[in-house]
Amino acid sequence: HAPLQVDQDIKRIGIVGAGFMGSGIACHSACSGLEVVLIDRDDASLAKAHETIQGILDKGIKNKKLSDSKEAYLSRIKFTTHVSELRGCDLVIEAVFEERNVKKDMLEAIEKEVDSNCIIASNTSTLPITSLANYLKKPQRFVGIHFFSPVHLMQLVEVIKGQESSDWAISMAVKLVQIMKKVSIIVNDGRGFYTTRVVISYLNEGMRLLREGVSPAIIENAGRAIGMPVGPLALADEIALDLALKIRLQTQKDLGDAWQDDGLGDLLEWMVNENGRCGRKSGQGFYEYPEGREKYLWPGLKTHFPPTSNIPYQTVKDRLLRRQLEEVKRVQEEGILTDAKQINVGAILGFGFCP
Repeated sequence: HAPLQVDQDIKRIGIVGAGFMGSGIACHSACSGLEVVLIDRDDASLAKAHETIQGILDKGIKNKKLSDSKEAYLSRIKFTTHVSELRGCDLVIEAVFEERNVKKDMLEAIEKEVDSNCIIASNTSTLPITSLANYLKKPQRFVGIHFFSPVHLMQLVEVIKGQESSDWAISMAVKLVQIMKKVSIIVNDGRGFYTTRVVISYLNEGMRLLREGVSPAIIENAGRAIGMPVGPLALADEIALDLALKIRLQTQKDLGDAWQDDGLGDLLEWMVNENGRCGRKSGQGFYEYPEGREKYLWPGLKTHFPPTSNIPYQTVKDRLLRRQLEEVKRVQEEGILTDAKQINVGAILGFGFCP
C-alpha cells in the first residue's frame, strides 16, 4: 500500500561516512535545499569529501544544472568529525563500509545522539535491513535508503522496508526522495534487496563466462548487444572489485552453513589480493584506465584465462540476459518486489536494464 502522507518537515539531515557515496548524497541534498551534517572519522577524509563535492558542483554549474553559487551550496554542508552534531537532524543516513561491525558501531553511536523522532537509515546495498535494525533500541524508526552511484546522475532510490520499519519511517524516506527530485521504489527486505541482486547476477555470469574460456571482448560485446549500457566486466570495475569481494565475504560469514558457493571467489581474490586490481577507482581492474585515453581490456586476462571456449556468441548473449530474468523471478517469488511497474522502473533507472 502507499505510504502515509507525513506532515513532519525534513530540513536538516545527517550523513555518516563521507566516502564517494556519502559525499554524493550530501552534495545532492544541499542542492535540494537541505541543511546537511557530513561526518567522517578524520579531517583528511573530510578534506577529500570537500574536494569531491566541489568537483560535482563545478560540473553542475558549468553545465547550467545548478543556478546558485558554489559557495551557497557548500555553506549548507557542515563537515565535522563529531557525531554530536547530528542532534536536531530530522533524518540520518549511515553510509559507511559494507562491514557489519563497522555499521553496528556507527548505528549505535547515531541513536545515542539523535532525537526520538529522527529517522535512521542505512545506504547499504546488500546487508538485510532487519538484521541491522537489531543494533537499535527503536527499530521502528529504521529503514534502508539505497542510493545509486553517482548520486547526482542516478534517478532511482530503493527504499527498503525492514520487518519492523514503521509506515511513518517509510513515508519520511519517500518524502526525502521527493525533496531530492528522484524516483523511489519500495522494496521488502532481503539480502541485496532487488537491484543489487540482479546486477550481481549479471556481473557473476560475465565472470563465469570468463572462467569458462570465453574471450573478455566477446563477453563485453554480448552485454552491450542485449541492450545493457556496459558489459558485465566494465560494470564490475565501476562497482569496484574489492567491494564485491567484501560483500561476498560478509555474505559467507552471515549465512554460515547456508552459504552456496558461486565458484567466483578465487577469481576476485586473484584480481584484488594478488594483482591489486580493484576496479576503475584504482585505475586498474578488468580494464586498464590510462589517463586521458580510452579504457581497454587488461591483456593479463587472456594470459590467466586463455580464450579456449567455443560457446556460440548467441549463447553468451542469452546467458547474460536470462540470468538477470531468473533473478527477477526469484525476487518476485520471495515477495521482495512483486509490482511489475516498480520492477521495470527500478531496472531501467537503477542499472540501465535493456530499455
